[in-house]
Amino acid sequence: MVPTRAMLVWCLVGTMALMTIASFALARLTVDVSNNPWLPLAITGLLAISFFYRYRRPDPHLCAVTEAAAQMLLILLFGILLTYAALTTNFPYRDAELYAIDRALGLDRRAYLDFVNSRPLLAELSSYCYQSLLPQFALVPMLLMIANQLPHLVGG
Repeated sequence: MVPTRAMLVWCLVGTMALMTIASFALARLTVDVSNNPWLPLAITGLLAISFFYRYRRPDPHLCAVTEAAAQMLLILLFGILLTYAALTTNFPYRDAELYAIDRALGLDRRAYLDFVNSRPLLAELSSYCYQSLLPQFALVPMLLMIANQLPHLVGG
């Protein structure tokens, strides 16, 4: 049985998939997976492993870690694809309104940027932190499994 929160994540993935399919059809966009064949293979492989460890050789830890990794990859993929579909719309940009909200909240992007750029070590550390985001999607589920923190992985 799939935990309730995992079902909610699968509902989110399914909703994103339907929105992606519909928006791509409306915008007449297509996806060329030949440039990045590893991504569908990785997702398919993770799902196959997850099903194997759920039904054939039950192991809740391996099932949860592979399912969570597949979910994260799917959410990232559909999120990226949805941005392409959004770019095809003729909606006006809202940069001025968003900038006004930032200013009203006391956020000064230029001041933050100047602060970081004037400190090369901070700029370099920020770059490493940003570049570490993608590997974290693979590492966090594995580390949670190793640390025996399965409830945090499956949302229980």
